[in-house]
Amino acid sequence: MADTVTKQELIAAKIDVKHTGEAVNTKKIITPRYGAPFKSLPLAIQEVIETGGFEPFATEAQLKASVPVLTKKAAYALDTHKIWLWNNNQWTDTGLSAIDQAKLYADSNPNFKFVTLKNTDDLDDFKTSGTYTALSSAVADLSLNYPEKAGGLLRVSKHGSFNTTQQEYLTLYGQMYSRRYISSASGWSSWVKQATSAETAAAQAAAISAAAEDATSKADAAQAAAISAAAIDASTKADAAK
Repeated sequence: MADTVTKQELIAAKIDVKHTGEAVNTKKIITPRYGAPFKSLPLAIQEVIETGGFEPFATEAQLKASVPVLTKKAAYALDTHKIWLWNNNQWTDTGLSAIDQAKLYADSNPNFKFVTLKNTDDLDDFKTSGTYTALSSAVADLSLNYPEKAGGLLRVSKHGSFNTTQQEYLTLYGQMYSRRYISSASGWSSWVKQATSAETAAAQAAAISAAAEDATSKADAAQAAAISAAAIDASTKADAAK
């Protein structure tokens, strides 16, 4: 059965995709859903250029073929998006480009990409905000503090101001559970199973049926009592008339 994605998860994913696009294509401060605000890549590049001693090149080959006048100079290759440093009469690769670093960060961050849970992962240990997935019931063992032995999606939300953590676990067949962590002293609360729409409808129908039966029973009792009282009253009056 395919994973069930909630409306809230789709809205959150849309926001994350928007921030990713802005981080690469706009000059602005990005304020993500999680973590501190950061400068977009074009804005960061502009600020570096404005500090002086920085020259962009159309290709990395052109950059390596150039010989700067300054003893130390930084240059940017537009084709590979990498920054090079001129030092000791040679160009030195400074490492991953900003884009590669952003991709690496996004791929390793559970807020941007689902992390697959292993059969040794204990859910009590997951207090970092993000989304994690248990692909099958073989991974979701009760000894690892799953709410039930069923694959599903784990959403972890960290509330920094109160230092609390909330977990929500949505099974592959649509059953939702939630619990929270306040402190090491109290530990994790018990999993609370949320009623499905079908269970809610069934409970509502049962309550209506019980109320109807109770009302009928009380009406029948009231009617019988009234008839009995009327009969007694009639008998009393008849005896008095004699």
